[in-house]
Amino acid sequence: YASQRLDTQALRQHLPRLASGPCPVLLAGPATSIHADELSEISNLQLASDPLQALHLLAQLPSEAL
Repeated sequence: YASQRLDTQALRQHLPRLASGPCPVLLAGPATSIHADELSEISNLQLASDPLQALHLLAQLPSEAL
């Protein structure tokens, strides 16, 4: 859960690497709106603006991904 602005350089460096792995990656919180442009460029990254939306996205994952 990210509630504050994140280091943009760290986003560009680490999130694409994490999202390219076999496990789903979910980022939730206001930071998803703050960094919407940067985050939309990363494939396989799930974004949720709040905990309820995060729960909904997690419930939609196939059981083998959990």
